[in-house]
Amino acid sequence: MIRLFRERGDPVLESIEDSDGIVRFWQRGGGHDRNVRDDEAMRNHIEYIHFNPVKRGLVERGADWKWSSARDYAGQPWVVKIRKSW
Repeated sequence: MIRLFRERGDPVLESIEDSDGIVRFWQRGGGHDRNVRDDEAMRNHIEYIHFNPVKRGLVERGADWKWSSARDYAGQPWVVKIRKSW
């Protein structure tokens, strides 16, 4: 995709390419992956994700965010049934 943008001289590259030429296609910042090695680490990551809309001030509780799996974890109806064993 990036190659196609470059070949066409697409101006979208201006918004995703840093001044040093590094392309940040999805978002700026680290975006580092994490190895999840046990159930506790998995729960911590899930709770972190569930808290994001709260942290941004969009809702009071993670389960209040319509698109969050926190709804399923809280026993509320949600768009997808979550498999909680991994």
